[in-house]
Amino acid sequence: MLEPYLGRKIWKDTINHISADRSTWGHFVKPVMGKAFTGKVINSTTDLIGTGSNDENLAVYCSDVINIKREWRGFYYHDQLIDVRPYHGDWHYHYDPAMLDAVVAAFNTWDQRPVACSLDFALVERDDGRLETIFLEVNDAYSLGNYGLFPIRYAKMISARWAQLMGREDEYYFGEIW
Repeated sequence: MLEPYLGRKIWKDTINHISADRSTWGHFVKPVMGKAFTGKVINSTTDLIGTGSNDENLAVYCSDVINIKREWRGFYYHDQLIDVRPYHGDWHYHYDPAMLDAVVAAFNTWDQRPVACSLDFALVERDDGRLETIFLEVNDAYSLGNYGLFPIRYAKMISARWAQLMGREDEYYFGEIW
């Protein structure tokens, strides 16, 4: 559903395989399991520090390294992107809003989508100098920082997601976004 918007190749591997096979180095890795470690580019054994023990052999997502100029966190609540906040990179760059709209439309086709989450985006520079907005990842609302989102919106997102996770009614949603 969202693969066409990723703008890079992504595959699964294990941290033990990456540790043992230097030909896999030079890629970005991020744990499949939540916040087991912060995603990073593996270029040496030093980069493997903090990625788990040999006994754990964590599953990881891998991707080609991309030249990110700017990143944004999009706040998704009840089928809408309610705000977009920059969180890394050069302020001179801006995303393509049509790309964000396309990702939200595609995300809304997923029957099991969370009621609240982040949809993160980046503007990347390709090898030929072209700039392109891509979709980075989804993060569950129960563990998001607010990145400057208005506090009542942030609270409603967290409340809505926890209500969904617990199978309860969201008492703070009144049938309209705000």
